[in-house]
Amino acid sequence: ASHEDPVYFWLDICCYNQHELDHCGGAMPSDWWNQVLPTLIRDCGKVLVIATPIFSPKVCRRARCLLEAAVATTQKIPIVVSIAPSDAARVKESVEEDDDCITKMLTIDSSTAKATVAEDLKNIRTVIDQIDGQDRTVNENMTKILVRWIADTGERMCSRLQDDNALEKATLACRFGTLLHKAAEHTTAIQFYTQALDICRNEPGEQHADALRIHELLGETHAAAGNCATALQHFEHALAGNSDKLSTAHTYEKIAGVHAAADRHDAAIDALSMALSAVSSERGENHVETASCYANVGHMYFISGDLDQAIEYHGRAYAIRMECLGDHAETAATCTSLARAHQGKGSTQVAMDMHSRALTICLKIFGDHHIATADAYSNLGQLYVHLHDAQLAASCLHKAMEIKRSVLGGECEAVAEACDVLGHAYLDAMEYDTAVNDALQPALNIRLALYGATDARTAASFSKLGTAYSKMGDLDSAAEAFDKVLEIQLELAEGEFHQDIAEAFYNAGAIYTDKGEYDIAIAKHTEALEIFQRVLGVHKHTAACYTSLGRAHVDKGEYDRAIYFYSKSLSMQEDLYGTNSKVDTHSPLFCDRLCSPTKAAITRADSKAVICVLLDSVSSHENSTWFCSRHAVYHVPQLLAHVFRDLAEVYVDKEEHDNAIHYLKKILVLLTNDVGENHVKTADLYLDLAKVFQNKGDFEGAMQHFANCVRIRKAVLGADDVTTELAIRALEQCHAASAAAEAEASAGAPIMEGWLNKRGRQRKNWKRRWHVLDGPGKMLRYFAGHNLNVCKGEVSLREGEILSPEECKRMIHVNHCFAIKTPHRTYYMKAPDPDSRAKWMAAITRAMT
Repeated sequence: ASHEDPVYFWLDICCYNQHELDHCGGAMPSDWWNQVLPTLIRDCGKVLVIATPIFSPKVCRRARCLLEAAVATTQKIPIVVSIAPSDAARVKESVEEDDDCITKMLTIDSSTAKATVAEDLKNIRTVIDQIDGQDRTVNENMTKILVRWIADTGERMCSRLQDDNALEKATLACRFGTLLHKAAEHTTAIQFYTQALDICRNEPGEQHADALRIHELLGETHAAAGNCATALQHFEHALAGNSDKLSTAHTYEKIAGVHAAADRHDAAIDALSMALSAVSSERGENHVETASCYANVGHMYFISGDLDQAIEYHGRAYAIRMECLGDHAETAATCTSLARAHQGKGSTQVAMDMHSRALTICLKIFGDHHIATADAYSNLGQLYVHLHDAQLAASCLHKAMEIKRSVLGGECEAVAEACDVLGHAYLDAMEYDTAVNDALQPALNIRLALYGATDARTAASFSKLGTAYSKMGDLDSAAEAFDKVLEIQLELAEGEFHQDIAEAFYNAGAIYTDKGEYDIAIAKHTEALEIFQRVLGVHKHTAACYTSLGRAHVDKGEYDRAIYFYSKSLSMQEDLYGTNSKVDTHSPLFCDRLCSPTKAAITRADSKAVICVLLDSVSSHENSTWFCSRHAVYHVPQLLAHVFRDLAEVYVDKEEHDNAIHYLKKILVLLTNDVGENHVKTADLYLDLAKVFQNKGDFEGAMQHFANCVRIRKAVLGADDVTTELAIRALEQCHAASAAAEAEASAGAPIMEGWLNKRGRQRKNWKRRWHVLDGPGKMLRYFAGHNLNVCKGEVSLREGEILSPEECKRMIHVNHCFAIKTPHRTYYMKAPDPDSRAKWMAAITRAMT
């Protein structure tokens, strides 16, 4: 060692032989590994890692060594890496030749690590499983130890070079910077690159090719570290003195990657256009590299939402690749890009043709046992999901999953992702059990095995599973899944406030609202709101949280509190978007609870993943039976329409019909401005207005709006359309409403009446309703309260059947529940106790006969 290096002596004069313990048959006791070993390491006060042989150290393949290093790190015990003197020259030679030997030594897998005694290996693995993150944490720990050693080795080797070897020193610093950049040790890599740049500035100068190359390396490393502004400065320096067109094109692509990661799409398009210009002038128009540039620009236009331009540029890339390459992987990739752009424009047939063309190419050049073929099947399957062709979607996606499982093995992220997509298809087909058992649960099991129980990807899997349970009506399992998501996010946050935690609170609150446990729901939504306010301030997610709090209070019957929160949401959205702002259809405001990450990858330049996590603020409210256009309104490109709808529903529940009409008319203005008067969505809203007027007792106003609905539906859909016929029937019923009320009054006293909780059709939450059983009319009606003038809905018993309590509980997992199955719908009611349920079931059975 040189005079400045610290020297340590390890004297193994008091060592023990772990394999000669009589009482354990050669193996250490199980509790020794998690009790005695940490004490021994702490008493030593320092751990020596001997990295030999240098490029494949045994310590990285021995389970005991990996565990000792992990325990030392946990206890903050210093760890020293040492190599044999003969290996020092090999390290220097490897760095100078820029080979991958040092990088390969950082590939560590504790799951394949060995031990001399089988029982020891079993006990060590048990301790590793108890460490947070399991194998992943142990692997990362040893990797970090070796990365620190690489950095220290680089500093020592550079410092030993004299000033007259400046260029050699700069080259060596660059080599170590690259090693550390590959190991994601960006801060230290930047220090080495900066040292090399400072040397090159003195000699051979700022504009020398070596200095320009270092600027580019610094730009790449700063971009990877998230320092976008600094990265751009270095890339601009690299461009300034570079006259090579192809090299310049690569730099422009890296600049585009930085802009894309910051959602500066126009700037990214400008940079990619410069790259296209440079490559086409150097290579010519009909060249595969020019085609790649066209594809990159098209991809960025797609991300920005300009689908026409995306189709234009991808079309040029496709033409060049077909001419130069024919049926080739890059041609198939362009087919996929064109398909997605056409699907975004609604040209589903063109999209299907292009996806099918991509699949044909992949089958031709790769066969049916390749990842590219699996991806092609997956893309086609997702298009079928979009078209609601559940059978074809499931068929394609199942093929994709089986290919990935066969090629990659059962436990890998690609297979888990394929299971997620397949699960979505089964959910779309309402095959909920299959979605859970054959797709989403296997995906969760894979991620638990890969990443452990406290990982964001595992949390996302629990979230998807919770959504599936919610849709199948198993709200207890859904709540358990979303509570697990919240638990993971809280543990990952380590006491800090993050948007992910707010989203987890939000999703858990939504499920507890569906369960009817409103106090818990309100508490969780309140937690979410506080974090959103602190982290995001005035933001669409904060507004969504106000809306969800309003819905929970509505379901609880606290209408004034609901109006307060809805009004807060409305006010915030007006501040954000104004009163007539339109939704950007390529950046949706709301969707199913948590979306999957979406990568904005550029073919020739690395760019960060663009994560789009959105909240479900438009899930359907309890079936107010008169609101037929609830879902249609959310397709209107107006951000305020859904809050107007929620406020209208509250005022209907409060029987404040004038206020409800006020907000429905606001939606009507938005609708007619957007889609016009003669549109089915406008007709649906007229129908909603008519029903509110009818409930108010204003039959003249009701008939006017019923007539508007009939007029539009006849013009747009025709007189024979089923929805037109329903509107005509509603108009006729409105004319006969007074006579019907008199007839009902003369029918005599009801068979039975009382309070029951009824499950909503859309959101599947429970609401307390006053139910009245009419024997002669064979009708079960329900009301908001004892005021029988405003009926919330009715169940015809003429063609119905009552389900047994056992069958009902198997379907929705709720106590004291019974169900009435009709040709059009199954109604679920919950009695306060078993005796009450028995009385209601007996009375309904008599009424049916």
